[in-house]
Amino acid sequence: MAGGRKRKPPELHVVQGTFRPDRHAADAPPPSDAAPVAPEHFDDAHRHYFDEVVARHAELGLASATYQFVYEAIAVRRVEVDTAAEVIKGSAYYTTENGMIRAHPAVAQRSEALRHLQSLHAELGLTPASRGKVGGGKQRTSANPFENLG
Repeated sequence: MAGGRKRKPPELHVVQGTFRPDRHAADAPPPSDAAPVAPEHFDDAHRHYFDEVVARHAELGLASATYQFVYEAIAVRRVEVDTAAEVIKGSAYYTTENGMIRAHPAVAQRSEALRHLQSLHAELGLTPASRGKVGGGKQRTSANPFENLG
């Protein structure tokens, strides 16, 4: 597997003002204009998190049915975090028959779900570090460099 930085989607380059046609496929399909819809099999908790992440992505002007599966994965992981947190609410540790103190298995499950959740949020530009990648675009400069010399 090749290393290196993940490629930004063309939409982010357009928003940032760094889009170059020679670096993007001309026939790449644009994201769908359709609104994402929570799957019917989602319960209330999953639907709540699905709607929440779609709303946050919509604030950036990027919500799309194209990212449906990412929104679904985020909702599933958020519910997993809540479930694991509820399990370890009393104590994150237990004592074995030998008297050894061990971390509850739900601690590792919650940690893995949080790690994956952070990665999914970064993919959509919903973390502080990745938010700067979406940005508001470059500031436009005047074509006349002497305009402000008045």
